[in-house]
Amino acid sequence: MSVAVAPSDHSRYRGYRFPPEIIAHAVWLYFRFHLSFRDVQDLLAERGIIVSHGAITQWCAKFGPTFAQGLHRRRARPGDKWHLDEVLLKIGGKRHWLWRAVRQNDVVLDILVQQRRDQNAAERFLRQVVDGVGYERASNHRQLGQLPARDSASAAQLRASTAQASEQPG
Repeated sequence: MSVAVAPSDHSRYRGYRFPPEIIAHAVWLYFRFHLSFRDVQDLLAERGIIVSHGAITQWCAKFGPTFAQGLHRRRARPGDKWHLDEVLLKIGGKRHWLWRAVRQNDVVLDILVQQRRDQNAAERFLRQVVDGVGYERASNHRQLGQLPARDSASAAQLRASTAQASEQPG
């Protein structure tokens, strides 16, 4: 948890019954985890802090915008390089394909499990993940000249070898 109250912010908390750290923690819980005021009240009660949900409502109304802006600024942004990872699994004795959308620092963004290996569905899945994040994407990277011809050929060889490997009984 990163709820630190700067010494200059103590004047904003003047006149409240609870110390700034408790108010900041309650507001942080509400905005960070999308909890109800009563849920925040229960979490604080588990730590021995008895406060009404009405007080938490007032704290969130007064101090919330500042916390929300800080959380929004610090929110992790997806990287600019993603890949689609595919794994063959056996679930209940049947073959399934697991597709994972992974960003550059190995954070899994989303997964898709299929009973058949369907590359078109996997590409649609990746597009949906990208659209969900709000990135603009190029429609065809080869038209934009971002991939040299030799890379396109090696990618085709890789797809062919992957297709051969998946057709072999295993």
